[in-house]
Amino acid sequence: MEKPLIQLVIDSLGGVYETLLRLWREGKLTEVMLDNAVTKGWITVEQKVEIMSQ
Repeated sequence: MEKPLIQLVIDSLGGVYETLLRLWREGKLTEVMLDNAVTKGWITVEQKVEIMSQ
């Protein structure tokens, strides 16, 4: 099974956590978006809290 395009992009950017952290720092993510990432299993609740503390 092929990876979805979004997963290929994320992988090429250094992984989900690092990508979400960068987007958070740039002000391009909301808490709701991070909640969605947790729901999808992309990051843990602990990682979400860590990202939001940055």
